[in-house]
Amino acid sequence: MSNWEMFGRITTSLKLATIRGVQAAYVRLRSIALWNVPDYTRGGLYTQGIFWLLWYIVWALWPAYLGFGILPGFAIGALAVAAVIMTARGDRLSKGEQIVWILIAFALFVEETHVLNQDRRQQEQDHRAEMQRQEQQFETTLNRFSDSEKSSSQILEKAGQAADFAKDGILEMTGADSFLMIYPHGRLLNGQPVDGTFDLLNGVIGKHAIWDGRIFMRDGSLTDPNYLFKPTQEFDLKPVVPTQVAGFGKFIQPPKSGITAYNFSISSRGPLVLEELDIKFNSKANRWEYKYVIWEPLPFKKTPKPPRLIKQVDWTPMPYPRLQ
Repeated sequence: MSNWEMFGRITTSLKLATIRGVQAAYVRLRSIALWNVPDYTRGGLYTQGIFWLLWYIVWALWPAYLGFGILPGFAIGALAVAAVIMTARGDRLSKGEQIVWILIAFALFVEETHVLNQDRRQQEQDHRAEMQRQEQQFETTLNRFSDSEKSSSQILEKAGQAADFAKDGILEMTGADSFLMIYPHGRLLNGQPVDGTFDLLNGVIGKHAIWDGRIFMRDGSLTDPNYLFKPTQEFDLKPVVPTQVAGFGKFIQPPKSGITAYNFSISSRGPLVLEELDIKFNSKANRWEYKYVIWEPLPFKKTPKPPRLIKQVDWTPMPYPRLQ
C-alpha cells in the first residue's frame, strides 16, 4: 500500500469521525434543549436563561473589560426589565417560574443595596482624604511658621500668612464664599439639536469647592407667594469644584408658548441661595433662550431684609455641545 493510499484512508476516517461527533453533539444538545423541566414551560425556561446570561455579562464581564464596577441603578434597571417580562407573560407563568422570578428580584435588590453601600463608602473615603490633606497642609504651614520666627516683623508677616491660609482652608472646607448655580444646556442627536429638551447643569460661582450640595427644584416663579407649597424635587450632589460643570440627572421640556419658570433653593455648607430660571422660545429669532437671577437671603432678627443679588443674566441663546 502506497503512502498516498494510506493518507487517503486516514483522511476519510477523520472526516467520518468528525461527522459522527458533530451528529452526536447535535443530538445531545437537542435533547438538553428539549429536556422536560417540571412546572416549567419552554418559553419561561428560555426567558429566564437568557435573562440570567445577560445579567452575568453585565455583572462579570463589564467590570473586567471596562475597568470599573457596576454603577448604582443597574440592578434596579434589570429588576424593572424582569417586572415587564413577568407582566407580559401574565397567567402563563407556572409555579416554578414564579418562584424563580421572586428569587431573581430578591437577588437584584440585594445587589443594588450592596452597590449603593459601596458608592456611599467611597464618597466618605474621598471626603476624609480631602479633609486630611487640608489638615496636613495647615499643620505644615504652622510648623514652618514656628521654625522661622526670628524677628517681630517676620512674626507679623508669618501670622498674616497663616491667617490667610487658615481662612482659605476654612473656605475650602466649607465653600462659604462660593455658590451653586443652575443653567440649561441643549442636547445634540446625530449632530443636530434636539428641539425642546434641555439638561440642567450645575456650576460654581467662586473659587472654592461646594460640599454637601442639595437642590430643591419647583415649577413656577419665586415671586409666587405659594411657591414653597408646590411639589418639590430633591437632588443630592457630590462635591463640586469650580472647574467642574456637570448634570445632576434632571432634564426639562418647556413648551414653546409663553415663558416657563423654574425656581431652585440650593443649600450646602456655604450660604443658601435662591435661583429663578426662565426659558422661552424666540419665534422671531427661531431659537430657545433663557435667563436667570440668583439671590442670597440675608439673616435678620425682626425686620426682613431684601435678598442680596449675586448674579443676573438676561435673555441668552441656549448653549449646545460643540461639534468636534
